[in-house]
Amino acid sequence: GIAHDFNNILSAIMGFSEMAIWSAVEDRQKSHLEGVVHAAERGAMLTRKLLDLSRSSASRPQGSADLLQVVQQNYRMTQRLAGPQIKVSLELDSEPMWVGLDTTSLEQILLNLIANARDAMPGGGKVAIAVRRPDEAAGAFEPRQYVRLTVRDSGAGMDSDTIARLFEPFFTTKALGTGLGLATCRMLVEQAAGAIRVDS
Repeated sequence: GIAHDFNNILSAIMGFSEMAIWSAVEDRQKSHLEGVVHAAERGAMLTRKLLDLSRSSASRPQGSADLLQVVQQNYRMTQRLAGPQIKVSLELDSEPMWVGLDTTSLEQILLNLIANARDAMPGGGKVAIAVRRPDEAAGAFEPRQYVRLTVRDSGAGMDSDTIARLFEPFFTTKALGTGLGLATCRMLVEQAAGAIRVDS
């Protein structure tokens, strides 16, 4: 109930800020208002993370969604979340790619990965999002029988100690981080009988 009320407040902040952006005449005003929208979006994302972690790990999100469509529909959001110094590109197959997670869960995974990529490149860079149905096997997954979402950034990379703890709840390398984003990604992917991996 608290999360629902808080999201209503954030929705009002985002809505009024976007209306103000439309009527703003100076670029500086628009930039400040876009910062308000961005902060509210991060608040909404944090609320979703807390809700997911409070649920039983045995419960799966209901429904399924086309990962390809989710990535395409959220392209503008991912570019805005990444910021003006980062170029986001898409590498997509053409066929629908249904997975056992609902749209909201897939959006959360995508946006969490983009936020982490952005934070790894404070000076700017590139992020490539790819959605494929691979021709090669991967662990227990047979060729063409699974879908792979890859988010690749041009950041400096991580040491082995960081990689080993990357998906632990509350582990973070950021001064203001919560350590919930990648832990939530892992939880959702595993609920869909998938796997998550990091290369650096």
